[in-house]
Amino acid sequence: MSFIHKIAPFFALIMLIQARVSFACEFCTIPQMGKHEGVPAENKDENIFVKYIFEVHNFDVMDAQAAHELHHDGHHFHDKVKEYVHHLNIGLTAEENLTFIADIPYVIRKSLEVDSHAILGSKQTSEGLGDVTTAGLYRFWHEGDRSASAIAGVKFPSGETHEKNSIGTRFEAELQPGSGSFDYFWGGIARFEGDRQDVTANLVYILKRQGAQDYTFGDVLSVSGLWEASLLQRESSALKIGVDGNLQYEQRHKDRGKKIADSGGVIFLLGPTLNVALNDATSVFASAHFPAYQNLGGVHQEMDYTWSAGGKITF
Repeated sequence: MSFIHKIAPFFALIMLIQARVSFACEFCTIPQMGKHEGVPAENKDENIFVKYIFEVHNFDVMDAQAAHELHHDGHHFHDKVKEYVHHLNIGLTAEENLTFIADIPYVIRKSLEVDSHAILGSKQTSEGLGDVTTAGLYRFWHEGDRSASAIAGVKFPSGETHEKNSIGTRFEAELQPGSGSFDYFWGGIARFEGDRQDVTANLVYILKRQGAQDYTFGDVLSVSGLWEASLLQRESSALKIGVDGNLQYEQRHKDRGKKIADSGGVIFLLGPTLNVALNDATSVFASAHFPAYQNLGGVHQEMDYTWSAGGKITF
């Protein structure tokens, strides 16, 4: 028995323990569809899989007093510090070309208070269950090492939308764990699997509806691509490194039907990836993304970087 096969149960146990909390965020959930699939098991009936992802967003923090002045000048500004994101994906392969996925979420958002004079600059935390997302992936074309799939799904308003700060004031919609809205998305995945290189790309459009506090997040167009190269390839294990990029365009948000100038825009994130298949049922992966380009609407807080790590187990 190889070393990789010996340590596989240990990694599987870690992933099962960590998967006690979960979350859904657009940056991670949508762009990663079709990626990090491990080693295909041609002789195994893969019916159910569990995927856990932990993600961190780090923002460019502004001085609280300066942000407070912007807030008083009428700008829609929030001084986010970090977001900790837990994803638990549960998937069912109904038949060879049809897969269903549910993403059950948990969200932790950390920010600085920029509105209330009494607690100006204090650290605030909003956390709770996020919005559950369900999706279906149908592979409608498969020829050799190339394939194409269609994606469609719904995000449900299951998340917490009544979190309050340290003096009992309700957080605004952007700082809540959930949105309170039904959102819909559709798109496609294209995949090429070579002997030593894999390429995966997806394009998804997300239609947003009005949610809690009469707030509507902007529709999102997400285009993502992953290139991976194999450094080690065995029958049921592999080590891959790659480069992942995600371009997102977001329309302006609306507050009670009125467009918000300080929202929306374009961001392009780029960074390295690592994908390790421990055997034909278990894989672990990690990635880091840095903003190669940001052109956000109005006075808008920018992102410093984001990273994620997780694993997948197939039963």
